[in-house]
Parts: sequence; structure tokens; C-alpha cells
Amino acid sequence: MRARKLKGRKFRRQVPLERYILDFVWLNAKLIVHLDGSQHADNTSNKARDAHFRAQGVLRFWNDEFERNLDFVCLATLDQLRDAGE
Repeated sequence: MRARKLKGRKFRRQVPLERYILDFVWLNAKLIVHLDGSQHADNTSNKARDAHFRAQGVLRFWNDEFERNLDFVCLATLDQLRDAGE
């Protein structure tokens, strides 16, 4: 997703939004891709964070999913861009 490798889209990394740090943001389409580590799997204190991300339409993937199945993550992101008309 870096260096315009996803169909020429420019994603910014580590963008602060309110009290969260977002992993990848494409500002033109207001598309946010966030990666979650295992510390978020069973942590009930993350419910507010999860609800906030869902309300914002954030694409979320597990870190290992990003590392092991990057093609899936990229295709899902491109589908979201297509749905947004980009």
C-alpha cells in the first residue's frame, strides 16, 4: 500500500485521528485501512474503539492476515475503492 503500489493510490501511514492512530489512509476517498494485532482479539476494553471504527467505515484486518494474505487485503481495499467510485 506504500509508494503508490496499489493502483497508483497514495496512502499515508500512521495518521492520527482523534485518539487513535490509523495504519493506512487514502485521503482522496477517505478510505482507512487499519491493522489489528492479537492484543485486540479478546480485549473487552476495545468495544468503544471497535464501534467507532465500524461507524467510520474503516476496513480492518488482522496483522497476520496482512502479512500472510496481502493479495486478499489489497483486493478487498480495491473493492472498497471501486464502491466509492474511485
